[in-house]
Amino acid sequence: MRHSKVSTRLIALIGALAIMLMAIGALGLYGIDKTNDALKSVYEDRAVPAVQLGDIRARQLDNLAALEGALRTPSTQNTAEQVARVESNLSSIGQTWKLYMATRQTQEEAQLARNFAEMRATFEQQVLRPLLAALHANDVPTAAQLLSGNAVFHHLELEKGIEALLQLQVRVAAREYAEAEARYEVIHNAAIAIIVASLAFAGVFGFFITRSIGRELGA
Repeated sequence: MRHSKVSTRLIALIGALAIMLMAIGALGLYGIDKTNDALKSVYEDRAVPAVQLGDIRARQLDNLAALEGALRTPSTQNTAEQVARVESNLSSIGQTWKLYMATRQTQEEAQLARNFAEMRATFEQQVLRPLLAALHANDVPTAAQLLSGNAVFHHLELEKGIEALLQLQVRVAAREYAEAEARYEVIHNAAIAIIVASLAFAGVFGFFITRSIGRELGA
């Protein structure tokens, strides 16, 4: 390189700077792509499921209130209205749960979801359906017994299950944020290192080229 032509040295300088520029650009695009993926995951796999789980929890509480309301005023009209309210909530819960299960889940979340689904199925088959049947038959004592005993116990278990799933959304979102922040630090430092190296290389190489041009002009 010492005995190379000035044009050759300029081409080498420009080529090296172009490579470094492409490296910085590629690094920036990689960071943007990863950040976009992280934000998409937080929204689709954490924020949306949290809303879905919150809706399920609210409808479960509304079912309990509807059943208590049916027993508090056991008239034919009121019982029919409260039973229809529970049936509507059950249908909505089923649809929302399907949407939730379609989201991307961690291994821990999948296990918690299976546990909750089993508890919900047990509650519906062993308590809720018999309770609704008793209300349809105007069998208030049986309905009251089911509500005061197994219904409350199962509802508390479902509350624990839904709470565990909601807390997991927060934990995973926090972990993804921490990973994105760490990735940003790495990309940020790497970009600064490349820029500094590029400037140093351009300065040193440019100095020698300038000196060579001066010598040649002097000769």
